[in-house]
Amino acid sequence: MAGINEGEEITGLEEKLELAYIKEESYWREKSRVKWLKEGDQNTRFFHQKFQSRVRRNRIWRLVGRNNEIASKSEDIAKVAEDYFCDIFTSSYSVDPNPYLEDLEPKVTASINRRLQRPVTMDEVKRTTFSVHAQSAPGDDGFTVKFFHFFWDIVGGDIFKAVRSFFHSGRILKSFNHTQICLIPKVPDASDMTQINWTKELVMTVSYSVVVEGQPFGYFRPNRGIQQGSPNTRQSILELLEIYEGFSEQKVNLNKSAIFFSHNTPQNTRLAIAQTLNIEHIGTQDKYLGLLSIVQKLKKTTFGAIKDKVQKRIMGWKRSLLSSDGRHTLLRVVGEAIPIYTLSCFKLPDTLLTKIHSMLSQFWWDQKGAERRMIWIKWDTMTIPKKDGGLGIKDLRAQILALLGKQCWRLMKYPNSTLSIIFKAKYFRYTDFLHAKIGSIPSWGWRSVLEGRKMIEKDLLWKIGSGANVCIFHDPWLPPPCPSSCSHNPTESASVLC
Repeated sequence: MAGINEGEEITGLEEKLELAYIKEESYWREKSRVKWLKEGDQNTRFFHQKFQSRVRRNRIWRLVGRNNEIASKSEDIAKVAEDYFCDIFTSSYSVDPNPYLEDLEPKVTASINRRLQRPVTMDEVKRTTFSVHAQSAPGDDGFTVKFFHFFWDIVGGDIFKAVRSFFHSGRILKSFNHTQICLIPKVPDASDMTQINWTKELVMTVSYSVVVEGQPFGYFRPNRGIQQGSPNTRQSILELLEIYEGFSEQKVNLNKSAIFFSHNTPQNTRLAIAQTLNIEHIGTQDKYLGLLSIVQKLKKTTFGAIKDKVQKRIMGWKRSLLSSDGRHTLLRVVGEAIPIYTLSCFKLPDTLLTKIHSMLSQFWWDQKGAERRMIWIKWDTMTIPKKDGGLGIKDLRAQILALLGKQCWRLMKYPNSTLSIIFKAKYFRYTDFLHAKIGSIPSWGWRSVLEGRKMIEKDLLWKIGSGANVCIFHDPWLPPPCPSSCSHNPTESASVLC
């Protein structure tokens, strides 16, 4: 009997230990803010180091105040931040919007307005709550969204009542409408408020506190929107910007604005315009909305930054702290996502894609630098779907064609879009997109789109309606197998049509 009791006690202790491990892993996972890795992989050390890295990166050691004084204590840093936000949220002037709204047609139709005015339902509130990531940043009460997911049967009714009350009365509880501004440095060793980003979008009725080292300081309420930069007044070229600033209560941030000139613009004209607008002049290697302004002749040099970015991320990952499942998830969710934005617009050189594939493969096999290790599965096999015996890692070459094919479909589906109008005016003015030629001196963007067209042409088939836009000799309208050329034999022609 003693042996049986001892065994039961050991089993109970093992279960408690396992539960403690799970809680510890879950705790550090929440602290690390890593969302691509699921629980249950025993990566407590990885999460712990990730959290420490976040703390070091996001720590604000000092701030420079209005009078260039240095604030290094938590209370002083919070005071500098509070003064800064109080200043930018203090209204300096107001503009009557009516003159600018007279000629604008409403976008909200009567049917849309009726849908907006419908009473909220319990299903809508629940669906919206569960659409938020479980480990999102907690509110003032310290509860993450996971708490509300787990205890929805208990708290769901109260949440629904609070939401319904807001839509009926138009008033929201102060505790709901108070937010904390978490200061996040945008550059290493940030010391100025212009180098600090903050994580909440603002509405006019909200109130704020500034969080420094986990503690909220101050309490203030804005009476205007965000204001950054200073407009260059008394210049006629900036009149529209000033109207926008007054109407929207937002000022254009000239420090973040830039202008790009074509190569045939005279230098004195460039300088005059840049000085008048008081904004920076950028060159061919600068980016706009994450993409290069100009794709130069040497594509390996132009897109080399993508390879460097992938390599930098890979070198920063702690491979030794991740299991094979963790590395696989990271490759699929993080590694493959870095070049996607560029791949959706441009075709990358094959040599560059080969190098990126090689780096991802080395990360998977835990191969460091020039170290030579046994590679048990070739890359082509790794990109095969799991159900067919592969690892399901995406092939970037196939992904490029799929994304560019999507762009081609948009050009055909929306001929009145700005991109379609520009491409048509330059490359296929007297024909349609499917019959467009590459043209003389084509841009790399146009070349890339034509690569995507090759893919969709294989399975493209016209569905005949009036037939007004279909050429029976050149357009694909017959299901395969179809004759490669028209026959002059009446018998053969009849057999095809029947």
